[in-house]
Amino acid sequence: MAELDDPGFAGNELRSLRTGIMAGSPCPIETMERVVAQMHMREVSVANGVTETRPVSFRSALGDPLERRVSAGGRIRPRLEAKPIDGDGNMVPLGQTGELCVRGDSVLRGDWGDEARRREVIHDAWMHSGELTVIDEQGDCSIVGRAKDMPIRGGEHAHAREIEAYDEQVCAWIVLKPGQQCTTEQIRDFCGDPIAPCKVPRYLGFVAEMPMAITGKAHEFVMCEQMIDELGLAQARAA
Repeated sequence: MAELDDPGFAGNELRSLRTGIMAGSPCPIETMERVVAQMHMREVSVANGVTETRPVSFRSALGDPLERRVSAGGRIRPRLEAKPIDGDGNMVPLGQTGELCVRGDSVLRGDWGDEARRREVIHDAWMHSGELTVIDEQGDCSIVGRAKDMPIRGGEHAHAREIEAYDEQVCAWIVLKPGQQCTTEQIRDFCGDPIAPCKVPRYLGFVAEMPMAITGKAHEFVMCEQMIDELGLAQARAA
């Protein structure tokens, strides 16, 4: 995204560029369309995985439509197996959310000099990623959040991908498109119908831009710290 928006981008010769991989964070369809049109990367694919699987476990096919590439993390790679499990370790049905587990040739044997860590994340050769995922009937994997980051409100789980930013109370930061206007009441009314009440953000804020890391991911901890300060919750957190 930084390359596409660079003032000198048009001066680069990229006609020989053909393929590549996007990974690390969900890619907006608008960005993918610009990559194909302006960078000539018609065969760009989306990959998903963690360091412990060296690192790609899922990858979209080069022939997949752009919409499918950006909406899911692809399908399991050769010589690997994957399954999402519930809190009791049972595999959940297709289309339901569970913690992603992967095993196969690319999974590490353990953390160097840290046997306790190995026992924590690897069971019967299955590496427990800590990522919440949904695998559909086509085998496409969609990451919806992190198990440790998933808040529980009113006895229900609110997954990270369903709302842009979150803490123990759900908060959303919103960047409006140029020339658009909206109110917090309109946002809450919009959320109230399609999603569960426990997932409707309690706190809403309109910002000019998100604090971004160099990788293109939103700096969630920066957003969290700023909201703690704005809401006067620093003392409560310290207590």
